[in-house]
Amino acid sequence: VPWLLRAMGAAVADAYAVLGVQLGADRAAVRRAYRSLALRCHPDKCAPARRAEAEARFKEIGAAYELLSGAGAAAPPPRPRPRAPPSAPRGLPERKIWFARGSASVGRAYRGMEGEDLARERQEAFDRVAQWLGANEDVVLEVRGYCLNSEIALKSRDALAKARAEKAVQYFVTKCSLAAEMFRTLPGTAGVEFQGVEFVPLTRIDVDGTFQPDALGVDGDVLADVAQACRGAAAVLEIHHGGNVQLARARLAAVKRNLQDRGVGVVRGRLVRGGGGGGRGR
Repeated sequence: VPWLLRAMGAAVADAYAVLGVQLGADRAAVRRAYRSLALRCHPDKCAPARRAEAEARFKEIGAAYELLSGAGAAAPPPRPRPRAPPSAPRGLPERKIWFARGSASVGRAYRGMEGEDLARERQEAFDRVAQWLGANEDVVLEVRGYCLNSEIALKSRDALAKARAEKAVQYFVTKCSLAAEMFRTLPGTAGVEFQGVEFVPLTRIDVDGTFQPDALGVDGDVLADVAQACRGAAAVLEIHHGGNVQLARARLAAVKRNLQDRGVGVVRGRLVRGGGGGGRGR
């Protein structure tokens, strides 16, 4: 028995070393170190030639954290629960902003295709939205561009609608100094009775949804927290990946099913390249 205790003590010391923290570090420090290493060393973020090495390192990190947690020396602190969002952020001053015929310019349309007063009104509308976003940092704004059938040739309609959304985001980021992470552009839509952009505000719910290598699901407690925060409302789900699109799609489908089973109406999901293998709800 004394030998077993000594061996366990050596293993615990090794686990602290693997995570790069001091022997006897508190629970919060061990938790932070584990999360940082898990994100940095995730196999999905490395080159295919180094995947085997990365998987071994990832498992070593996970085993070290599991040992410390099981030993009671570094059990993770209670996970902060996502703040319950309102049904929809209120007060957005403009839901739709009109663009000049055939133009994707936030400023005055090319070649004087509109009056200066109309261009000024459009920019003022964008500035009102930017001011509202600056006061609501938890919001992610979806931006979709629209184009009338009569505006431009058939082959260019979707491109014009897309360009309007992209120019809108560019204006917010470059002219209004808002973070690019606050925006998501949606595919352009042609053939509707509107020419311009439409805004849909979403409340952000960031969660620790890191996937284990090749696993489809995430921690059930995390999904339970998301379901509680959403309170049955619809959600948009983002799955971040390091290049394995097939695995990311399978993860997206699995997480959507799990959330729907918990009463969350996940209306759509998207894949995002970069950031390792994880999920993020909005």
